[in-house]
Amino acid sequence: MGLEFRRVLFRSKANLVNFYRGKGYRDADIVVDSIIKLNEERLKLYVRIDEGNLYYFRDRSEERR
Repeated sequence: MGLEFRRVLFRSKANLVNFYRGKGYRDADIVVDSIIKLNEERLKLYVRIDEGNLYYFRDRSEERR
């Protein structure tokens, strides 16, 4: 696996965690990840995510009106 692939994978993992956090899972984190080389053209990616608790946010400025 080349350096560029590792950079893309790192960014992709960060984007995946940010996606969960944006949905209210503020404690989301990648617990396990692995890459298995199946052959010269194919990889198998395994990612296990612990999303944690779902947090709800509301706009407090609306309450003051």
